[in-house]
Amino acid sequence: MTADLAYVVIGASLLLAIVLPDLLNRWAISAPMVLAGIGMLIGLTPLPDGLVMARVDPARR
Repeated sequence: MTADLAYVVIGASLLLAIVLPDLLNRWAISAPMVLAGIGMLIGLTPLPDGLVMARVDPARR
């Protein structure tokens, strides 16, 4: 993920956290609930190709 894409995702998340509670005033929803939901959706997206997660062997420490 490039820095530009990260800024777009963060900005869109904050904008939705501000706008959605006012638009959905019939349901009990708050900005932290919106941010948590967006975070869960971002966490479900696949990793980009070529990104290798660091492997740490706890026995070697």
